[in-house]
Amino acid sequence: MESKTREPKDDLRLRALKTFLTLVEMGGSFSRTAEKLNLTQGTVSNHIGSLEKFFNAELFYKVERLREDKIERVSEGENLNRAGIIVFERVREIIAILNRTKEDIERLKGEITGTLRIATSTIPGEHILPKFMAIFKAEHPTVEFEVDLSNSGKSLEKLLAKESDLAAVGSLVGYDAEVEMFPIAEEELVLIVPPEHELASNIPVDPKTLVKYQLISREKTSGTRKETERILETAGLSIDEFQSVLELGSTEAVITAVSEGYGISVISSIAAKKSENYIKIIPLKAIENRRKLFMVRRVHESYPVLVEAFWEHVKNSIAENE
Repeated sequence: MESKTREPKDDLRLRALKTFLTLVEMGGSFSRTAEKLNLTQGTVSNHIGSLEKFFNAELFYKVERLREDKIERVSEGENLNRAGIIVFERVREIIAILNRTKEDIERLKGEITGTLRIATSTIPGEHILPKFMAIFKAEHPTVEFEVDLSNSGKSLEKLLAKESDLAAVGSLVGYDAEVEMFPIAEEELVLIVPPEHELASNIPVDPKTLVKYQLISREKTSGTRKETERILETAGLSIDEFQSVLELGSTEAVITAVSEGYGISVISSIAAKKSENYIKIIPLKAIENRRKLFMVRRVHESYPVLVEAFWEHVKNSIAENE
């Protein structure tokens, strides 16, 4: 009996495609990609290897081959070669088509399932959203949440780039016309100082007296930073008038730096109250220091059942507690 020779079977797995996109997003870092996807670095390497085998091409420049005149960066730190750039663009299209197809079928069936991507700044992401997600998850066990924690500016950029379904932020400056929103919380911004600082009392402080100290602040795209600048402007001050400004990438880092005596800061009262053992919280005198936190989505868009359901869940929960 004549035997038949089997042709090798093409095997391009969806997980490998998603790993590749995440690796690009993580700037080519296998360790950060593995951490984000809860995989081993070996698995990440295998996924990328399977893609290169499938396309019969290397997708990244090797370190020793990098040349400024050759490189085309897709994102900061990413060293895709030309084949890699082509694959990157096509894979994004494939994943987007698959997601839209899944959403259309979910809408057809009316089922609430799938993965909801939320880009969020620190305060709503760490202190506001978890309770809404927990209740929603209890009602819809098959739903998964993918939360990207950064700052307000970056979260809004991800939302408008359709890299997230929803966003939760502390500032909408510059984005008001491109999104629809509703408030999910209101808070005040407060001054924090080290426990033994000369300002450490319960007496409200005039913002104008703060300029002689080092200000520890979030980065410029942070909602807290934008609101701090607004408060200072209300008091007739600029952030540039401070003795010096140290910028840090998270509220926790700011609190730690203040508690260790490196300066003072203006931060969310919600975050400050959870660290009262390490810092002194002081009210600011005679200024409007309250702000709202918002749930946000893109305007003029038809949303999948899951996105619409969570949006309404949060909105209704807020209304019930007013």
